[in-house]
Amino acid sequence: IGMLKDCDIAVCHVWNHPALFDFMLNTRLPPCRMIAWLHMSGLHAPYVLSNKLINYFDEFYYSSPVSNLSGIKKDFIWSTGNISSFLKVEKKEHNGFNMGYIGTLDFSKIHPEFINIYSQINISDVKFTVLGHCCHEDLLKEQAEKKKLNINVIGKVSDVKSYLSEFDLFLYPL
Repeated sequence: IGMLKDCDIAVCHVWNHPALFDFMLNTRLPPCRMIAWLHMSGLHAPYVLSNKLINYFDEFYYSSPVSNLSGIKKDFIWSTGNISSFLKVEKKEHNGFNMGYIGTLDFSKIHPEFINIYSQINISDVKFTVLGHCCHEDLLKEQAEKKKLNINVIGKVSDVKSYLSEFDLFLYPL
């Protein structure tokens, strides 16, 4: 908060997270210009948008034009870079059924029952691949080993396209 007094503009990345809303409601900020960049669609509960949220900021931008379907029209700044190389990923032949997750391995992002959710999937010859890193990577590995699941928690990789080419299904339990 102390740094804000020296800033001309502050950018807030807006997600539907209780800690963010607690901060916004209960923290007295020094005078500054606040810009919001929304990283959710805002179309379905509990991720709905309100004018109260939008008016909290001096400027409010969506990360995708889909958020305009919320009924509150705003400009957008894409949150994704050039994805053209991902659109060219070609499916590779493989054995079994491959499911994958790519993202942050932190229970503030993924569901704390992540491994239990995977364990409930009843598909013969299923293999799970988990890519990403963060503070719960080792715990996820331990949980998968305890349940004797065919879950390979690989961690951080520099190129996800080779993995995407073998995924039959992308599972993202938040």
